[in-house]
Amino acid sequence: MDFIKQHYEKVILLGLFVLFIGLMIVVRGVISSTEEVKESDLKLKAPVADHVNEDEKDAKFDAEKRWNDSNFRWDKAKSAGENIPASDLVSTYKMAACPFCSKKDKPVLIPLAVFKLEDKAARKCPECDHQLEKPLEIDVVAEEEKFYAKDEKARLHEEEAKVIEEYGKTIRAEYDEESKMMEEFAANYYRVELEKLRQEEEARRREEERDKDGDGIDDEQEREYGMDGNDKDDIYYDTDGDGFSNIFEIENGTKPNDAKSHPELWWRLRVKSVAEIELREQFKALTAESDDKSSWQAQFNYRDENRGNREFSRFLMIGDTIEIDKRKYRLVDIEKIIDMRREQAGNLDERGKDVFKPVDKSKVTLVEVDPANGAQPDKLVMTVGQPAKSNDRRPVLEDTGNLGRKKRERPLRIGDTVTLGLFSTGNNNEQNSLSPKARRAQIRTYKLVAVDAESMSVTLEEMPSGNDNKKAAAAKKDQKPAESKRIVITKDGKVPKDRLPRKKVEKSPDADHDGMD
Repeated sequence: MDFIKQHYEKVILLGLFVLFIGLMIVVRGVISSTEEVKESDLKLKAPVADHVNEDEKDAKFDAEKRWNDSNFRWDKAKSAGENIPASDLVSTYKMAACPFCSKKDKPVLIPLAVFKLEDKAARKCPECDHQLEKPLEIDVVAEEEKFYAKDEKARLHEEEAKVIEEYGKTIRAEYDEESKMMEEFAANYYRVELEKLRQEEEARRREEERDKDGDGIDDEQEREYGMDGNDKDDIYYDTDGDGFSNIFEIENGTKPNDAKSHPELWWRLRVKSVAEIELREQFKALTAESDDKSSWQAQFNYRDENRGNREFSRFLMIGDTIEIDKRKYRLVDIEKIIDMRREQAGNLDERGKDVFKPVDKSKVTLVEVDPANGAQPDKLVMTVGQPAKSNDRRPVLEDTGNLGRKKRERPLRIGDTVTLGLFSTGNNNEQNSLSPKARRAQIRTYKLVAVDAESMSVTLEEMPSGNDNKKAAAAKKDQKPAESKRIVITKDGKVPKDRLPRKKVEKSPDADHDGMD
């Protein structure tokens, strides 16, 4: 063993050499055997037949006879009119496997229409001549759709039931939570409402203690303003005679018992109406003796206020002027119009016909001369014998603070003035009473400058008073123009209707008729 361990390389080489010698001997033997070729080796073996000989005259090889005898001969089917598929070897038709002559690995296909023949005798396989059964007419696709639809419907119902159940649980949980919250809210609400009612009752009680007559003004304030703490209607009286009710003055920050303290006097005004005014001047007659208009004369009748309102007449020709409604107008055109009017029924002439008489409906046109402030000249059209109305709309202003005097309501024209003053000098309180001079200083005069008949509003301009005249003169001396204050009066006015002053009604000592004064 020690020798092999020391000389193992030589041992391996010796083994390989022996193997090589053996292989050489084998190769030599193979080569020697190939060199010997025998005659038998060169002969070909006769082939063995792999088929069965058939008789060509056998009936099954008679294709013409088989075609003529088959049920799907195309010319036979056409001539007989049967419902058997015919083929011209171009068009195809549906086929089916015969269950009798088909094999597992080799199906025999015959026309599907053979299976569907109504004639049972003809419903035979053309190959094996077995009787065929008519197939069931089942729409497989539709049946499958029904099946799956039914299954899907059941599945959806199941899912819907689960969703409804889960939703019901959620709703019940939310309802329980909401009910709990509503109970807490109701408890808090009633607690708050009860506290609010308690506070209101307490405030009402304190208010009753402060305001015995319940007119909204506490007794201390009523004493300060000289009002009666036991008369709830005294808030509508005009204690200081400035034309404003006590409550309106208190709400607007002025003193109801001080005639010098009051809102602007024009706040008492409101537009009562805006009306058309019938003119005192009237076109009475036309004298036209020729066709020349320049020679025609128009008769105007008018009343003169300075002469006892007596009626006078004037005759004008085209181009003449006349004063109408304190404005100067020029006669610019005359139109002669004569209508024939039938007299009352029964008035007939000698020939028994209706009698017509002429009616003068002539018209004149007058245009204003030199209108004030560069305004558009006014135009009047008058008809003979017809009253004429001014184009101006005349507003009627109402002084809502005038309780003791007779109200004078007259239509105002542009430029007319309205004067407002106090109705008393105070409340006999020496501190707040006014002297005649101080009362005159409170008078305000307003001039009408514009009228808006559509919105029933007018624009007034406050005229400067005595002190204002001095200021205006000083301003003129200093070359400063005096400012004019413009005021807009509407049909509603500045004082709400529920804050207008009322006449004080003296009450009897026993006002509540309880037998005790």
